[in-house]
Amino acid sequence: MNPWPHGPERRKTLEKSIKIGRHGMILKESVGDRDEMPVVLHNFALNILYKISHTSVNVNLCNEVLEATNDALEILTRTKSIKRLGMVLIENYIVKSLLKIDTKDIVSKLENHMQFLGQSELNQLINIYKEFEKNNKIKKIEF
Repeated sequence: MNPWPHGPERRKTLEKSIKIGRHGMILKESVGDRDEMPVVLHNFALNILYKISHTSVNVNLCNEVLEATNDALEILTRTKSIKRLGMVLIENYIVKSLLKIDTKDIVSKLENHMQFLGQSELNQLINIYKEFEKNNKIKKIEF
């Protein structure tokens, strides 16, 4: 399998997105815009997961995704928001699976949240899940 199916330009763009995402998180936090952080954290996690899906599992990158998604879930719970919750839950599930951390709680939350997903978010959720499931990097779950 070609690890970068869209060529070296895609890889450079992805690396740049991850780097800018790190800066974006710091900037959002420094201006006190914590309630908008889940979207920033989701985008950051998604970029790293896409990179991991096309390379070997990097524990340091996985830990960054775990921290970002845990932070996003904490904020979403505190603010009682469901904006991007489905994506954050699947990202958290994927990274916990990669790190061999128990996923029962996240699977349960994901199952409970499925009814609230719009078609666009559901499609995105399934697409990132399939990136990992097709390569047997994670355990299969039923949607």
